[in-house]
Amino acid sequence: MEIRPCRVYRAKVPCKIAAGYYNDRQVIHVNDSFVCYIGPSVPAGSHRKCLLQNFRSWAGEDVTDRMPQAGWMRWGSDSTKKVAT
Repeated sequence: MEIRPCRVYRAKVPCKIAAGYYNDRQVIHVNDSFVCYIGPSVPAGSHRKCLLQNFRSWAGEDVTDRMPQAGWMRWGSDSTKKVAT
């Protein structure tokens, strides 16, 4: 899967974070080695960085087109979600 800036990705095995949202991540920068991202579990005004290969291992799908107009998607509100059994 191609990892692109401004796109939102969901984990292969999504989970609910404490705030009641999916643990989605929006990429703000990507290069050959690293990905910088924000998400509902990242404190406002900051970002996290990880190895590109680790992000690819974590990411299950691009959910950008299913995101609400503003904010993050609440846990359970995505009727097309993939849930591990």
